Amino acid sequence: MRRLRRQHDVEEWDNPPRVKSSGWGLGAFMSGPIGRMVTSLLMIPLHAIPFAGMAIAAWFKALGTARYLHQPYFKAKGMTPEQIATFIEERKWDYRCTSFGFAAALAERLPIVGLIFSISNRIGAAMWAHDLEKRQHYVASVKAGLAPGVEHKLKAT
Repeated sequence: MRRLRRQHDVEEWDNPPRVKSSGWGLGAFMSGPIGRMVTSLLMIPLHAIPFAGMAIAAWFKALGTARYLHQPYFKAKGMTPEQIATFIEERKWDYRCTSFGFAAALAERLPIVGLIFSISNRIGAAMWAHDLEKRQHYVASVKAGLAPGVEHKLKAT
C-alpha cells in the first residue's frame, strides 16, 4: 500500500484537544475483533425494541465502526495511536452521529442488505478519507497564504 505524503498534515484547530491513547485499554480492546463480538452480544437485548433498538445500538457502535472502516486510511498516513485518537476526537461528532459513523453502523445492522452495505461502507470510508485529505490540503494552503481569494478576506477583517 502506498503511503500518503505527510507534508500536508496540518493542524486545523488553533487549540487541538489533548487525548491520551496508550494503545492498551478498553478503547483499544473494543475496537478489535473480540471487542466487536462482545459489543454485538451486549446489544442483543436492544433488538427486542423494534426500530428504536436498532437505532440505539447503531449509535453505540458508530464510533467503533467508523474507526474500523478508517483503519486503512490511518495506516496509509502512518499515524501513531496518539495521532489517531486526536484525529478522531477532533471529528468525534462526524464519526459518531451526524454523518459517517451512525449511518454506516445503522446500514450494516439491516437484515440481508447489511452485507451489501458492509461493502459500500468501505467505499464510503475511502471517499470520506479523500475529502479529509482535500481539507488538509486546503487548510495548508490557507495557512501558507496560497489559497485563492484568502488575501482579500484576511485583509478585509
